[in-house]
Amino acid sequence: MTKKLIRARRVSFCFLVGTIFIHYANAWAQFGVQLDHVPVTRAVENKPLKIKVGLQAFNKTPVYVRVYFRALNEDRFRYADLKGRFYQYEGSIPAQYVQAPGVQYFLLALFPDRTIVSLPSSNPYGRPFEVLVEKNTAAPPVQSGAGLVAPAAAGEQLSTSQQERNTSQAQAGASSQSRYSSAFAQVISPEPGEEVDAEDVIVAVSFAGNDASVDPRSIVLVLDGYRVTSQAQISEYLVTLESKRLSPGKHTVALGARDRRGKILQPLKWSFYVRSQATAGDNKKELQHSGRAFAEYRYEKYSGRLLETKNAGAYLDGSYGDLSFRGDIYITSLESSRLQPRNRFTLHASSDWFELGVGDLYPYFNELVLWGRRLRGFAGSLKSGIVNVEFVTGQSNRLIDPIYGVSSSGLQDSVTAHGTYRRSLTAARLSFGSRKTFQLGLLGLKVKDDPASLKSAESRLTPKDNLVAGVDLYLALDKNRIKLQATSAFSLFTNDISGGPASKAQVDSIFNVNVPFDPANLEKFIVLNESTMPLDPAGLSSLAYKVALQLNYFKNYFQVGFKRLGPQYTSLGQSFLRNNIKGFFVSDRVTLMNNRVFATLGYEDYKDNFGREDENPAIGLRGFNFGLSWYPGTNLPVVNLSLRNNLRDNGIDDLLIRTNPSAPADTIDRREQSLTRDFNFSVLHNFNALNLRHHAILSVTYSRLIDAFQSTRQTSVLPQDFSTTVSSLTFKSELNHQITTTLTFMDNSNQATGGLNDIRFDMVSGRGDYRFAELPITLYGGAKWLAASGFRKDPSAAILANMDYKQTSILFGANLLIGLQHYFAFDVEMINFKDNGQSRAAVTDPSFVPNPSYKNTFFRIFYEYRLQNR
Repeated sequence: MTKKLIRARRVSFCFLVGTIFIHYANAWAQFGVQLDHVPVTRAVENKPLKIKVGLQAFNKTPVYVRVYFRALNEDRFRYADLKGRFYQYEGSIPAQYVQAPGVQYFLLALFPDRTIVSLPSSNPYGRPFEVLVEKNTAAPPVQSGAGLVAPAAAGEQLSTSQQERNTSQAQAGASSQSRYSSAFAQVISPEPGEEVDAEDVIVAVSFAGNDASVDPRSIVLVLDGYRVTSQAQISEYLVTLESKRLSPGKHTVALGARDRRGKILQPLKWSFYVRSQATAGDNKKELQHSGRAFAEYRYEKYSGRLLETKNAGAYLDGSYGDLSFRGDIYITSLESSRLQPRNRFTLHASSDWFELGVGDLYPYFNELVLWGRRLRGFAGSLKSGIVNVEFVTGQSNRLIDPIYGVSSSGLQDSVTAHGTYRRSLTAARLSFGSRKTFQLGLLGLKVKDDPASLKSAESRLTPKDNLVAGVDLYLALDKNRIKLQATSAFSLFTNDISGGPASKAQVDSIFNVNVPFDPANLEKFIVLNESTMPLDPAGLSSLAYKVALQLNYFKNYFQVGFKRLGPQYTSLGQSFLRNNIKGFFVSDRVTLMNNRVFATLGYEDYKDNFGREDENPAIGLRGFNFGLSWYPGTNLPVVNLSLRNNLRDNGIDDLLIRTNPSAPADTIDRREQSLTRDFNFSVLHNFNALNLRHHAILSVTYSRLIDAFQSTRQTSVLPQDFSTTVSSLTFKSELNHQITTTLTFMDNSNQATGGLNDIRFDMVSGRGDYRFAELPITLYGGAKWLAASGFRKDPSAAILANMDYKQTSILFGANLLIGLQHYFAFDVEMINFKDNGQSRAAVTDPSFVPNPSYKNTFFRIFYEYRLQNR
């Protein structure tokens, strides 16, 4: 027992050191790379939520940039890849997940060196951005030119001839932007130049706020020259108009208003397009499509080393009658046979009753069984609304061969890099009901490695086999005010199938019974042997279930639920699932002050390692979180505040002492009682000043781990405390959509292990973009200054390393749009890294070695061809 505890303690120590290292590496990544994004605060229900992010990481090529999102009633996040356009990435959260009262999201970028950058930068899973989703309660849909008030007079406040010229110039200059805004408002949907189906048209404009708030009574909304103000839904924050019977072609929207002092505000005007649709009885179908193809070349000279990266890709989507289709391909020179695929492709087609997909797929069937696992293969579904079938099959891991070392005699000897087995995945789900009010689903998953693809001696891994069966239920009552969701699954998991199934005699010996079957007869479904879990299914140790109830009444969104994942439950279709845990959760979201204040309270109580499969004690996990979002008005900033406490307690408050007098004295400290406290405060303010449009974002994040037994720990034990404080201020200004400037200030202070690690980062960056009014050219440039200082010590307080470096970088570039189809861009960045720090070559070596400095030059060129028909 003592040896196991010592080993467990060593693992805990390594985990702590690894956590600290990962945190510092992540802190460096966050400061070396910036995600430029103004968080979205409001959206319209059932309308895609557009996400746009700038990636200030010109000396790095991301493997992907993603938006992770979930509705407030979901426990786990889904994700969507954002499409890259040089330094801009764009995408959307699908409309079906944009539901009142809100949706949460965060951004994440992964780089080839495995560093990850997120926004929010600290604990994005725990404190994502939250978007207030307003229900679309607009009046009945309008039809262009029918039943509308007479056209607006030329002399009204909506536009003068000069204002129209200014607006036209602004639109021309902003043709490459995905969002357009005036002095007091910004477009949510449809975006300028966007092509939409007639049934998807919801005109939505949010008020961005200015020196004097907008007077809602003065708003005038014009569609195609006709006033439709009386048919729109107008609030203090938002204007929406549902218009589902517009004719195909171009449509123009204009919005004007006065502030509360009576001053006329600069109007907002933009155009969008409605796709042509086949009329009833008409056999003609019109092909609608849009897409892009791009190629990119990156050149980097780093410390005398040369790195070249080439990327290419294409994207196409469209429709033909009721059929919608899309295709996506991405090819990079970073593709390597030593890694899982980085080249990606997808083809997808769908209609109201079926979906087909081939390529790299990310199916979401059940959060306990199959949830976003990438595989390369085929997927299909049939949806009748009464009986539905979903199916997916493919390869979730490809074969990676090992690398052998070469002995002095020139022969291969030991394995220096281990390989990975080829793994296949197949899943099917049969469901009854359309999920509008009811759906019952039955799910099966089969995941199996190919033992012949790689010899077990050549890999640290063993080939595995996994069979999972699940059932899920969804029930909605009282106009979706009551929702019940339940899911359950049972798994069989064999950790090593290299020897095949066990014989009947071996199984009889394991269970000490005479089983009525031969395991070899079940090999097609699951390989059963001594490594199969559970050996005794009657113990239900591989059963998992979750039940959640949501109530939406009296401006309260209340949730309560319970989940239990058995200690031997395993699904290879859900990579991030923790088993051997059970407990309950409860939360309530309250709307106050006429939809201006939203408060969230939550509590969860779980028992980790409750099955005691090993000799480690069970750990109580109790968490409390509080959040407050305040939307005070159009001329005031949006304020967000959150506090989260997580307590880990194994209930042990004494030491394990070896009392054998013949053995050396040995004391093992098994005590664990730690509190992790996360605090976040952020302010987002959009306002006008000095004829400039400004976006200001202030964020302060504080996180601390407090060890209740730190003062009584042994001197040989590394202290387990940890704290970090991250402060940032971003100030973005716009002038007539021609000049945009961005200033960012960041500070990150980190202390850990009782003061043995103390590191601080400071960063200042600035960037300016100038978009010519008469030419489709944008010039940009920027500079960044980054400094780090601190030290690392061993438990005896001897210094292991001093950190002291400064990095300065200068960037300049340009992009050119020709004929709205050809887009060219290039940029150059020069980096000077001066390191005055030093470190020991080894812990036992008292001498210090200076850290190297370097200069880096980076160049990138990009071309994109845009395809679109209307």
